[in-house]
Amino acid sequence: MLLATIAGAGPGAVQASSHLDTVLLAADPQMDTTDLYAFTSPDNPDMVTLIANYFPLQGPAPSPLYRFATDAYYDINIDTDGTGRPSLTYRWTFKNTGLLGLLPSQSYTLQELRSGRPPRTLVSDGFAPTVSAGPFGDFAAQRKKAITALPDGGQTYAGQATDPFFFDLKIAGMLRLGFATLLPRTDLGLQENIETLAIQVPKKTLALNGDPQRNPVIGVTTSAGRATLDLSTASSKRYRQLSRMGNPNFCDAIIPELAPHYNTITPAEDQRAPGLIDTVRTPRLPHTIAVSSGTKAPDEPRTDLEEIFLTGLTTKANGPIRTDLNSQLLNQDADPLAFAPSDELRLNMTTPPTSRPNRFGLLGGDMQGFPNGRRLGDDVGAITIRMLMGEPAGPGAPRLGESPITGPGTPTGSTFPYVALPLMQKA
Repeated sequence: MLLATIAGAGPGAVQASSHLDTVLLAADPQMDTTDLYAFTSPDNPDMVTLIANYFPLQGPAPSPLYRFATDAYYDINIDTDGTGRPSLTYRWTFKNTGLLGLLPSQSYTLQELRSGRPPRTLVSDGFAPTVSAGPFGDFAAQRKKAITALPDGGQTYAGQATDPFFFDLKIAGMLRLGFATLLPRTDLGLQENIETLAIQVPKKTLALNGDPQRNPVIGVTTSAGRATLDLSTASSKRYRQLSRMGNPNFCDAIIPELAPHYNTITPAEDQRAPGLIDTVRTPRLPHTIAVSSGTKAPDEPRTDLEEIFLTGLTTKANGPIRTDLNSQLLNQDADPLAFAPSDELRLNMTTPPTSRPNRFGLLGGDMQGFPNGRRLGDDVGAITIRMLMGEPAGPGAPRLGESPITGPGTPTGSTFPYVALPLMQKA
């Protein structure tokens, strides 16, 4: 997440993929969302894998600080009908289990939440491993122990991993500052650990009415909040949402000035959030990139960005990208009159995985890559730059997305949970 601070960036810093840290999140890294991924599992195409990463900049050493918050919730939300409201939520809550609570080991409860139904506990005492040094350093064995089967099929993992995000300084500079020519293409080589929530579930569990063929598209978000005391009832415990993520780079590259408010609202509130849709239609960053790179910013209003980030790609939305790919408007059982534009990472679960993924996703002719979900190898920084400059609705400026950094510095795995083992301090 926070991989480098660029001189002149003011109070912000370069981010892994999406929101610019507010002061509140910078001071509360356990609540800080770094990345969200959603993809058909390459080794099990009947399953979808969802991954949410939190707590950036963890060093490769044991620390009682490197763990999930125990007075908080961590959610992955699934919107099947396009209303912005979750049809299904997976919620993790944690408690400390190490000696006197000082060691970083934790356990967790995972619940399935559906509207109109009581919460359903899927895992009641899950093991969340963290990095250890010396004789306790066999993290591969800890991870194997930590992967837990789910009652209706699938599996889950919560614990540390190497941050899979990758970027170079030039791409990061364009996303944060709009500087396209002043920064070199440099791999900073900064790799850190993060806290990962990963869950793999059958497509029928996620799909509207349990039918992924008839209703193939889901919208995915992650959110986290801390418990707060509601003084109006003296003792009742409520939660305050502190962070949220849907599409990578949406918050810091498209609506950076709205970041503090964005992190506290739900997707269902996006269409009513003051200035949000207007900012998507008239973003500032393309103009800054155009001036520094000698290119031309696309004409406004940017209904192409509105389609990519807020509605998904479909001819039913009357946007300029004329393809039916990943909008809940494609779900036959969804009510189109109830559809609400919102920032969600949308995935068409029927798009077949490719054996040769292209890191530029849709822009590279790979229909199963971002913005149709997001895989660990999708170069979302470069893709976002190219989209800001007009692709795929127009010719854009593909050369601005060129980068020698083509994937995570530590290779990801071929089986669940796919994220690499965390970096470890050598004994």
